[in-house]
Amino acid sequence: MKGRTQALRVSGMDCAEEVALLRRELGALVGGADRLGFDLVAGKLSFPSEIDAEAVRRRIDATGMKALPWRAGGGARA
Repeated sequence: MKGRTQALRVSGMDCAEEVALLRRELGALVGGADRLGFDLVAGKLSFPSEIDAEAVRRRIDATGMKALPWRAGGGARA
């Protein structure tokens, strides 16, 4: 993914099915699913910095997964 990004920790995102679901749910919001980045091991979702993070969080939460702020070096903020 090129350009400036922001990230969220996604609790419950641990397999390809959840990634596919998030691509479907978030693709239009971010201007295309190719603008999303996934790190399953870390539970990290990256997307362009110009996208409203709160809107992304609401969409993720609506899937049954939980979006938390990303903290560099440690995942989610407590």
